[in-house]
Amino acid sequence: MLFTCLLVVTSARATAQESVISGVVIAEQSLRPLSGAQVVVDGSGRGTLTDARGRFMIPGLTGNEVMLRVALIGYRSVTRPVRVGDTNIRIALAESAVELDEVVVTGTPGQTQRRAIGNDVAQVQAAQVVEIAPVADVQQLLGPRVSGVVVLPGSGNVGTGSVTRVRGVSSLSLSNEPLIYVDGVRMNNDPSAGPNIRQGRQVNRLNDINPENIASIEVIKGPAAATLYGTEAANGVIQIITKKGAAGRPSLDLVVKQGANWIMDLEGKIPTVYSRHPQTGELLSVNLYRQEKDAGRDPFQRGQIQSYSANLQGGTDQVRYYLSADFDNTEGVVWYNWQKRLSTRGNVNLLLSDKLDASANMGFISGNTRFAQAAAGWGVWDQFVWGSPSRLDTRTRGFLRAPPEVVAEIEANSDIDRFTGGLQLNYRPWNWMAQRLTVGMDNGNETNSILFPRHPEGTNYFFGGLSLGQKSVERRKSIYNTFDYSATATLEISPRVTTATSVGAQYYTKRFENVDALGQQFPAPVVRSVGGAAVSFANEDIIENKTFGLYIQEQLSFNNRVFLTAAVRGDDNSAFGENYNAVIYPKLSASWVVNEEPFWKLAAVNSLKLRGAWGMAGQQPDVFAAIRLYDPATGPGDGSVLTPQTIGNPDLAPERGEELELGFDMGLLNERVGMNFTYYNQRTRDAIVQKQVTPSLGFPGFQFVNLGEVRNRGMELTVDARLVEGQRFGWDLAMKLSSNDNEVVSLGGLPPIAIGGVQQHQEGYPVAAFFYKKIVQAELDADGRPVNILCDGGPENGGQAMPCADAPRVYWGTPTPKWEGAVSSTVTLLRNLRLYALVDFRGGHMLQNGDINAAHTTFRNSRAINEGEDPILLAYDRLGLTDATGFLDAGFAKLREVSGTYTLPPEWAGWLRASRASITVAGRNLATLWVAQRDIFGQPIPDPEVRTPSSNLSGYVQTVLPPFSQVVTTVRLSF
Repeated sequence: MLFTCLLVVTSARATAQESVISGVVIAEQSLRPLSGAQVVVDGSGRGTLTDARGRFMIPGLTGNEVMLRVALIGYRSVTRPVRVGDTNIRIALAESAVELDEVVVTGTPGQTQRRAIGNDVAQVQAAQVVEIAPVADVQQLLGPRVSGVVVLPGSGNVGTGSVTRVRGVSSLSLSNEPLIYVDGVRMNNDPSAGPNIRQGRQVNRLNDINPENIASIEVIKGPAAATLYGTEAANGVIQIITKKGAAGRPSLDLVVKQGANWIMDLEGKIPTVYSRHPQTGELLSVNLYRQEKDAGRDPFQRGQIQSYSANLQGGTDQVRYYLSADFDNTEGVVWYNWQKRLSTRGNVNLLLSDKLDASANMGFISGNTRFAQAAAGWGVWDQFVWGSPSRLDTRTRGFLRAPPEVVAEIEANSDIDRFTGGLQLNYRPWNWMAQRLTVGMDNGNETNSILFPRHPEGTNYFFGGLSLGQKSVERRKSIYNTFDYSATATLEISPRVTTATSVGAQYYTKRFENVDALGQQFPAPVVRSVGGAAVSFANEDIIENKTFGLYIQEQLSFNNRVFLTAAVRGDDNSAFGENYNAVIYPKLSASWVVNEEPFWKLAAVNSLKLRGAWGMAGQQPDVFAAIRLYDPATGPGDGSVLTPQTIGNPDLAPERGEELELGFDMGLLNERVGMNFTYYNQRTRDAIVQKQVTPSLGFPGFQFVNLGEVRNRGMELTVDARLVEGQRFGWDLAMKLSSNDNEVVSLGGLPPIAIGGVQQHQEGYPVAAFFYKKIVQAELDADGRPVNILCDGGPENGGQAMPCADAPRVYWGTPTPKWEGAVSSTVTLLRNLRLYALVDFRGGHMLQNGDINAAHTTFRNSRAINEGEDPILLAYDRLGLTDATGFLDAGFAKLREVSGTYTLPPEWAGWLRASRASITVAGRNLATLWVAQRDIFGQPIPDPEVRTPSSNLSGYVQTVLPPFSQVVTTVRLSF
């Protein structure tokens, strides 16, 4: 009897176990768990969604085997038989090269599939990229992965950023940065934040966002796509979508990074400097870096990288959450350059009813940065490149003004406390209507300071008068507010025709408050505050801007494969002139999914979407450009008076960007190859330029007027290919390539407008092009002096050589790259090992290197100027045309990223009590593969990629640390 009962119980347990299947769904390439995948047993009506750890379980099954189907947007579906009772199912989904049903952000509520839009929207799957690539900030995440987007990195100074360009340069005098939204909330992306150190303000606020918290980034590239975003959107829009929780048991992810920063081939990048002995004329030389290193005084280091991250996610179908905390401590290539940041994020999604859901997104960052190159004329790089053997016996030890340990005493710091938060409500009162309300704010508090401490020697110390002590302090506050309401009504007119009508209203405000103070002459070295200075100054500024906009859009869908869209938006902005009321931006687009037509018979092409879009967007003037302003001053009898400052312009309007975009998206060979091609032609009309004020009007300077026109056109190509797809070996190859042709079409009758000393806006040439006299002929006489000097006569003289005194300035080149691209390769071995590399390249542009320019003709410490054998160099020097001695072709190709990632087998991860574990060793900037030009009159170019980090249009670079190389080891554990 007892035996019979045991048999019955055992049989019942076996039957219960066999009625369940469970397992995990992962990405084939990264082995990352996929949440939200649909897992269905064919013919049973049973299914589920994977949780945050990619896990699923389906009970109540009968029989010995069932057919399991797994699907997730962006991945190729998988159908395979599984044994009932198997609880260790592992299904890997391969990414689709083209996914037309993918949902993208468009500015309207509800879900808009990629098939329905007529413009290109590029997407970066950030969560996948950060697992294999050495990505430290958002700009590194974007730069080499989106065709048509160029991030111009410029510095090896930790804490600095870069400028971002989408389809070239469209404005002559305003910012060319794209708009940034985080979860629908407008954010401050100032590329010129931080203290005013050597070569200006260099912090980009976009990089405050931690890439570990980003799920994806979508780039809307031009006016044709950005119409619904209105004024300020002419330079494109970048939408950052942060990570959200997934229903299921709590999932904890831990990430630890350790690595190092250094300048590759430092001895090769710091030039040997030369001079002549004053008595003998002997050519002297010294490599100051080698000298310091041999003496045990190496000022450079391998800066340590430390990063620690933790995030927790999970929830139910009604409440989902994502919480994270991150701490980063990054050191630069000198001991006094560092960045320490603590960031937290909390995202909560609530399903309040079947008609209403809400999401709250909050991020906070607190950080401190101390910069190298702390002040103009006193950067460590300056001292090396402009040193001289003639000063070796002085207290500078050959350096320009001070040895490196003295320069390190200058302190340039920036503190940031920033909160970004938003609340979004989605309400669907009926199945044909969707409404969305987004409110949010981005509040940043930045404190910057530059300190020259008082030295006991006073003015006899290296810094001269600054050695008495000086400190500048700025407190900068920025507040961005977002209010965005939109609604979409979708109606089925017939079984074949659907219409979607959208309306929306947006109200944006931004406010900047700046208080700065300067203190000079401290009474003692211990005094380090402005309040303790003998002389002090203070200033306060408040700037505010407001935008209100309305739009309406109509979209027709035919058989869910032909889509026609028309929209119009109207904006008013507080910076418009008082006589200018509002601006209207129209839009038209069409898309056609050709492969779904009955006539389509080309089996090799699985998907093909043709698309086209035309539209407008704008950019408002600077806040005070339209307003007549007066300066306060002290008048007769110490009375208060006003003096004219700027004349203003009551008719000032926004710049209007207009763009035509044509292209296609194609999937080939069972979606193993994807291709995206776009041609664009963009014009900026009513471009704002500065016009000289007639002196008789009583106002000095310039007036901002809408007179200019700028054209950008080019092509963009992206190819993703799964070349080999096997159990033990896989190979993915990706490529992006884009071109940009830029031209100033009109200046409204004005003469060329100078941008610095050697750049100018001139009709028929690129924006901010280089113009300068060009010597084409020179000889040396018996005494070694240049004679018979002739210059390029330019197009107006048929290009004939002529005396330089009569020669015009001629076109040399553009500072904006004409072409750029990247190629990446990912090889997967035995499923668990991934080898990844990315090469990026750009060219067709030039820069002016002020370090080399000054070495030749100002400090005269280059070999060529001391040897005096190059007639062209000596001719430039003799005629005072010294800027040309720094011009260079700045094209290059670099091994930008390389990594190896090993994902531990599940049983090994289990030893750590983890559900998943991986280790990655990655490098950045490990090799320069090609440069268009290696030297300028024999003086080596340290790195053609070096730029002034925050420069909008300038192609001049001086005393900027070269970008550093980096190796980072990352360990990821999931529980």
